[in-house]
Amino acid sequence: MGDDMSLADIDPPRLEYIWRWFLELSDCREIGMTAGSIQHQEILAWGTLHGIDVSASETFALRRLDRAYLAYCFAKNNPDKQQSISGTLGAVADQAQAKRELEKMRKDRRTVISKK
Repeated sequence: MGDDMSLADIDPPRLEYIWRWFLELSDCREIGMTAGSIQHQEILAWGTLHGIDVSASETFALRRLDRAYLAYCFAKNNPDKQQSISGTLGAVADQAQAKRELEKMRKDRRTVISKK
């Protein structure tokens, strides 16, 4: 899956289920010195267990949410450090983009819920 995809490829009114999936999958992450990322294998296993065919764009959205969550956790637990999780400028830009997309998803989710 390339970086040419974006969360805009997914219909915003339908994103609430992605958030629910993410919350369930968060329990599947490995925990060591820090929380690990949700692996593709975990997404596949979770989908298989629940009878869900998780699409490439849904996997992309879940992984972006996960990166934003991990970046948030890192920043929260390391307020004195000004470096990214991976220590690269590209990762910093990616984390910032993921955070913006997560905030947009939350806003879209609130809009959809308020329309019900």
